[in-house]
Amino acid sequence: MSDPLKDADLWLVDSLVVPASLHDVNGRFVHMNAAAERASGKSNAEVVGGHFTDSLPPEARK
Repeated sequence: MSDPLKDADLWLVDSLVVPASLHDVNGRFVHMNAAAERASGKSNAEVVGGHFTDSLPPEARK
């Protein structure tokens, strides 16, 4: 069964024309919109579950 609040959050993020993503309290990707996919060159499926710091350049991870 689908969660209406989660669906509303995803709809809002997906409707944005700017890159946007949702993260859990631990900094892990939960969802990324199409604009973020284009900007990052990665698909939503590739990043979900990964930590947001995984998308930073190595020098920015310190």
